[in-house]
Amino acid sequence: FKSKEYSDNGHFLIRIGNVHDDLINHDKPKFVRLNQKTSKFALSEGDILVSLTGNIGRVARVEKQNLPAALNQRVACLRNVDNQKLNESFFYWYLRSTFFREGLIDSSHGTAQQNVSPNKIKNTSIPLPPLPEQERIVAILDEAFAAIDTATANTEKNLANAKELFESQLVKA
Repeated sequence: FKSKEYSDNGHFLIRIGNVHDDLINHDKPKFVRLNQKTSKFALSEGDILVSLTGNIGRVARVEKQNLPAALNQRVACLRNVDNQKLNESFFYWYLRSTFFREGLIDSSHGTAQQNVSPNKIKNTSIPLPPLPEQERIVAILDEAFAAIDTATANTEKNLANAKELFESQLVKA
């Protein structure tokens, strides 16, 4: 989509700057109206996006709150086509792995700005354990990251409490 096609409303246009690790940033949103020719760029809940330029390999999942949305250039959209062989969450965790990201970076080209071809992603093979093993791995990762989120929240709360205590002691002094 060219900037002259932007509108005040319509589909949220997900550009490369909107794809961050594990989230879609809504800062400085642009919108487009889709037509019969451009409707193929419409995104769906659960689509996985991967940045192809600059900070290569950032991965985010399209959530309900991001819709309606459309895909712009230099962002790849990946969809799981066989839930009998590939667990959606396993696929997502794999794409967020250092192994996957480093493979993309190693295959990138460009001097001023690194780029990777969508064909590189298309031709990437994924080590695929049996579905029950994928589900076991996902459960372990989900539990570990939930614990990290809890620890982060507790750390932030402790930091706020420490600042409050310091300020109250400063006032007393």
